[in-house]
Amino acid sequence: MLLKKGKLTPEEWEIMKQHVLIGEKICQPLRSMQGVIPIIRHHHERWDGSGYPDGLKGEKVPYLAQVFQIIDIYDALTSERP
Repeated sequence: MLLKKGKLTPEEWEIMKQHVLIGEKICQPLRSMQGVIPIIRHHHERWDGSGYPDGLKGEKVPYLAQVFQIIDIYDALTSERP
């Protein structure tokens, strides 16, 4: 789906949003990853509450998830995509 040209369908978008939950599930049993699980889960939350997966708003979005969000946006803007 990351290489699809054009917009995602609503169904594809729902599948795409699952990546944060899948990443969390993969890392959950690993002790060394416990500190980054909130970043993995919440890096697509938005200050206004419109993000996913939990719709967190404002200060409820973990600080390091906000930082990672900026890095993720920078990567999206500077990477070649369809």
